[in-house]
Amino acid sequence: MLDNNLLLVLLIMLITACGTDQQNSKSADRTRTIEISNELVIGLENEADAITQILGQPVGVLTDKEGNIYIGDKASLTIKVFDKDGNYLKSLGGRGRGPSEFHDINFMGTAPGDNILVLDRGNFRYTTITKEGEYVSDYIIKFENQFYFKDADFIDNKIIGLAYSQASAIESDYSDLPKRNFLKILSTDLNEKEYEFAALSDLEIKDVFSWVYSLLYQGSITLNKESEIIYFSPGIYTGIIYSYKKVDDAEWKLNKKIEGTSPYTTPYILYHSSAEYEENSEYPSARMIGYSGDWHRGRIYSIDAGVHFMPETEKIAHFYGEWREGDTRMEDGNLLDLSVQIFDLDGNIVDQSYLFSLPYDMQPYFPIVNWMDEEENFYMIDYEDSAPVVRRFALDLN
Repeated sequence: MLDNNLLLVLLIMLITACGTDQQNSKSADRTRTIEISNELVIGLENEADAITQILGQPVGVLTDKEGNIYIGDKASLTIKVFDKDGNYLKSLGGRGRGPSEFHDINFMGTAPGDNILVLDRGNFRYTTITKEGEYVSDYIIKFENQFYFKDADFIDNKIIGLAYSQASAIESDYSDLPKRNFLKILSTDLNEKEYEFAALSDLEIKDVFSWVYSLLYQGSITLNKESEIIYFSPGIYTGIIYSYKKVDDAEWKLNKKIEGTSPYTTPYILYHSSAEYEENSEYPSARMIGYSGDWHRGRIYSIDAGVHFMPETEKIAHFYGEWREGDTRMEDGNLLDLSVQIFDLDGNIVDQSYLFSLPYDMQPYFPIVNWMDEEENFYMIDYEDSAPVVRRFALDLN
C-alpha cells in the first residue's frame, strides 16, 4: 500500500493539474452570452475624407441630446465631432494658448450648462467650452494645488471625481500611502479641495506597488440617478466594486463592497528584483514605477475598464479587462479580454459576458469603455489594424 505522505502528494498533484486544465479551458472560452447591437466604428480611413475621419490619440468621448459624438483627440489637439451615423461634422479647438485652444488634451468630461471640460496640462489649465466650441472659462492650475482628473462628474456645480494629485507622487512617507484618497470634491474654480474620501486602505490591495499603481491608474466612477451614491471601480480589478453614500453635503461614507466576478487569475503579481522584472518586461502590463526615490515592479493581470449607471434599466454595467494568456506577448495572442457584468441596485450580478479581445498591452489612463449616452449606448476606445477608433455598441439585456 502507498503510505499516507505519498497519497497526499499524489492528491495535491491531481488537484493542481485539474486547476490548470480549468484555467486553460477558461482562457480558451471567449463566448459572448450577451449580444451587442447598434455598432458603429469611428476612425477607420475613409477615402473621401481621410484626414478628418482618422483619430490620432483619442482620450475621451461625450455625446449630446441629438446623438452627436465628441471625441477628444490628444494628437490633433482638437475635439472631433461626428453625427450619430459617424459622419464627420467639425473640429473644436486646435493647437494654441488662446481661448478655446489647447496645448494638450489629458482629460475630457462634462461641465455644468451642458459644456465640455478639458484638462490641458500643456497650458496648465482646465478649459470649459460649449459644444459649439465657444470659450466659456479657464481655471489655472495652481502650482501648490495640482489636481488632475481621470474621471469626474458634477454635483451642485462642484466637480467630484478621481483626481491624481501631484503631491501623491512626491510624498516620501510610505506610512501615509494607505491614507491617500481617490475621490475628491473641488470648488467651482477647480483649485480648492473641499472634501476627499475613498482611501487606499479601503481596497483589497496591501503593498506599495499596487498602491502607487492605483494612484496613477485610478479606475472609473458613476453616480446613481439621485447623485447620492457613487460607484467606484479601482484601476486594479480584484473582484470588488465600492459604493459610497452621501451622508450630508460635506461627507461621504463607504456604503458597500459589491462582490463581482472573480478575476481569472491573481489581479497582479510583484517582481522582487530588477532582474526578475527584465525577464518578464516583454509581457503585457509589466510595470516599473518610481515612488519617492525607489522603484517598485510588478505585472497587472486584471483591470477596470469602466463603470456606468444605467438609469433606464436601473442597472449598473461594469466592464473589466484581463490578460489571460499567461507568459506570452501581445503579438502572440495575449490580448486584453473585455467582459461586462450587470448588477442590480442591491449589488447582485444579473448577467455577465465576455465581449471583445482588444490589442492593449498597457492599461490606459482613461476608462476604455469611456462613455454611455442617454439611450444606454456605450463608447469604447479601441484599435483596428493598429489604428485608434471609437466603437459604439449597445448591450441586448433581457
